[in-house]
Amino acid sequence: MRLSPMARDGPSPPPLGSASSSSTAPSALCENRTSVAAAHETSSFVPPIPTSVQVVGIEYRLAPEHPWPAQLEDAVAACRGLTDSPLIVAGDSAGGHLAVKTAHQIDASALVLLSPWVDFEMPGRSFVDNDSYDFGTREVLLRHAHAVASELALSALALDRDPLAHLPACFVSVGGVETPRDDIVAFAEKLRAQGVECELHVAEDMPHDPAIFESYHPSGRAAFDAAAAFIRRHAEVAPDRKAAASAVRCPA
Repeated sequence: MRLSPMARDGPSPPPLGSASSSSTAPSALCENRTSVAAAHETSSFVPPIPTSVQVVGIEYRLAPEHPWPAQLEDAVAACRGLTDSPLIVAGDSAGGHLAVKTAHQIDASALVLLSPWVDFEMPGRSFVDNDSYDFGTREVLLRHAHAVASELALSALALDRDPLAHLPACFVSVGGVETPRDDIVAFAEKLRAQGVECELHVAEDMPHDPAIFESYHPSGRAAFDAAAAFIRRHAEVAPDRKAAASAVRCPA
């Protein structure tokens, strides 16, 4: 597993260091800082982090060569190296699933979930209703899900199988016409029912992961801005303490 800083433009700088499931990420990176640990699906998109936040990527073991829970073990090990300061965990798509699973095992101050893959069985009606509007299909996603789960039942990886009440404040973004919309909205409602502070942002007319379209569509920009505002609020520190924020990106 490798940790790398992420930049908005141009190639990423060289890796900051390495960590394994038995070690921790370089804690000096986050000394006197607010940390944002972000699980992310693609290598080219940087989550909507305010300019005061530094983004660090975790390159963890991937399926099918390394099935679940290898990804969780690596993400948890890296995030535990960032616990010198407040930690926000963020992720998009499959990275959103990993972000929630990670938050169950660390002391996170907030969660940012951008179109999270909340249920590998994908029961929502929107997989049918929105099939012609979104990229990817349920059949393809099922193959990916089985590759990750390996010998586990897909239901074993559902996010609502874990206790939800102790999760921190959450921001959940979903595209109005993305295929997993119904599953994501249902998960947000379950968080609220369990007493978790949950801000749900529905990006009208947008497919999966609307924030990645922030340069191309007003609804994508609104999703990006809403996530950034949530992060900014939860990255605030006491007035007598100077701090920059850091973000860890975990590609799914």
